[in-house]
Amino acid sequence: MSVINDYLEQIAQAIYKSWFVDFEPFKDDEFVESEFGLIPKGWKIGTIDNICDFMASGGTPSTKISEYYCGNIKWFSTKELRDSFLLDSEKHITPIAIENSSAKIFPKNTILMAIYAAPTVGRLGILIDDSTFNQAAVGLKIKENIGYQFAFLMLYNLRDNFNNLANGAAQQNLNVSLVKNYKILIPSANVLKEFKTICEPIFDQIEKNELEKQNLIKLRDSLLPKLMSGELSVENLQDAK
Repeated sequence: MSVINDYLEQIAQAIYKSWFVDFEPFKDDEFVESEFGLIPKGWKIGTIDNICDFMASGGTPSTKISEYYCGNIKWFSTKELRDSFLLDSEKHITPIAIENSSAKIFPKNTILMAIYAAPTVGRLGILIDDSTFNQAAVGLKIKENIGYQFAFLMLYNLRDNFNNLANGAAQQNLNVSLVKNYKILIPSANVLKEFKTICEPIFDQIEKNELEKQNLIKLRDSLLPKLMSGELSVENLQDAK
């Protein structure tokens, strides 16, 4: 499944580059001057904030209070961001942990981006359900008409730019304000709609494959000790079929 997902990701990246870097489908359209050079007419220069419903950094509940870390709310650290869907977190927190910290719950399809310490800066993740995360990441809830798929691919392609910004900072970190105000090219509404129609099933399949892979790993981890101890035999598994 990893090979399949790698292939699907390459397809999505290739489509993004063709459309929004090389402008290949729009070569015969009218172009206009902009601060980014010539761009298709009807497109505009905006900021990352313009494509978000909201954006904010996360927070870390006090690790000295064990009651904060015995819940079922996913809490991700930036080391868990691997440019893919975020299925489950290493740590889970409680509602009271959120009440007593700057941690916030973000909804499904929120994009997380690491903003601390190059070269971690720019690494991404996509929430598959409501979750929280630490202050070293920023969460971007993308507008529905834009589509998180476009934003994810855009942020992935901007990674070197963000790392250059971080390297120029005193502590090699970004902040929410820098990300919000970062200038980007925003395609016209009809182009974004068409791109979303094409890429949505690709991302849906990647997510489905990741969940199936996780379920298989859980099944393996539960069966292997029983097979090794003799509690369960291959014959038992065949009979169960």
